[in-house]
Amino acid sequence: MPTAKFSRPITYYTGITQFSAKSAVLSWDTDDVLTLDVVDANNVPIERVFQTPIKGLKVGGNLAVIWFKINGKKVRVDFSISSRMVSAASGLVGGSVANVAGLYAQSELIKSSGVLEWLRAFRENGATVKYWSHKSAVVIGFIFGLIIGAGIIAIFITDAIAESQGNF
Repeated sequence: MPTAKFSRPITYYTGITQFSAKSAVLSWDTDDVLTLDVVDANNVPIERVFQTPIKGLKVGGNLAVIWFKINGKKVRVDFSISSRMVSAASGLVGGSVANVAGLYAQSELIKSSGVLEWLRAFRENGATVKYWSHKSAVVIGFIFGLIIGAGIIAIFITDAIAESQGNF
């Protein structure tokens, strides 16, 4: 029986929301087979979610959340639920200082989660990886924010022009 090369406690999502989270262990054995097991409070496996070879595996995601495509089904796992909580908290607090501090904290949590090392190892061992880094996600979010802001300004300008011409 192969032994684990890597093993990591993670959060496994059975559904779409955070409320579907379960404690799990992701293991990579010496035969380059990846296994995801749901565990109980004592870290004893109670359910096998999947067991699949690394070579040919499809992996995607962003930040600390990645997914595996197994037999046409996506399985989502979170390497750092804390990074998601920081992101949500900084958004709730609001203000640019809180958001910048939240982004920095989230970036540090992602780096320390080990997700980047796992993704690198997946690539090196034949998996197809499509991943948005923290920087990419922030830049894309910023661009969408600019587009939405420009749209709102365009609406106000159009409204002001219509009102000044008596078309309102």
